[in-house]
Amino acid sequence: MFNFKTKSLFGQTKQLEREIDQFVDILSEVGLVFKSIVSSYLYNGNTDKFNKMVEQVSEMESRADKITKEVERTLYEETLIPDSRSDVLRLLEHMDEIIGMYQGNCYHFSIQKPNFPKEFKEDLIHLSETVVNSVESLCLTVRSFFRDIKSVRDHAHKVT
Repeated sequence: MFNFKTKSLFGQTKQLEREIDQFVDILSEVGLVFKSIVSSYLYNGNTDKFNKMVEQVSEMESRADKITKEVERTLYEETLIPDSRSDVLRLLEHMDEIIGMYQGNCYHFSIQKPNFPKEFKEDLIHLSETVVNSVESLCLTVRSFFRDIKSVRDHAHKVT
């Protein structure tokens, strides 16, 4: 089914790997900004800095959407393993959903302006850090899937 002699799932399709790397970079970066957004909102409220970070997440989500379209184009033009096309697209869609969830939560803070009791703030920060760490582990797993499929198991257990 898969030829494991090469380290990369797509072998010579370096453009596809670069595009997926860019997408994963954005997912990782959105997580880091989200972590800052939660902390900033909980301790400072809806400030200009907070609003700029929310806007930054929105811009990154737009860039991720553009990369998804580029990956789709590349897959249809250059993929060495045709059966993998839908799997890769489905994976990107799910990762894009994560970016959308980050963005949606940012908008909830921005629009609804919830007031959290002081005793919950540290727990909320810890929860957001756990979410971001889980997504970071997912990013490592995805990168290893495309670069060295044998190491996927080493990273995947951290997501769970």
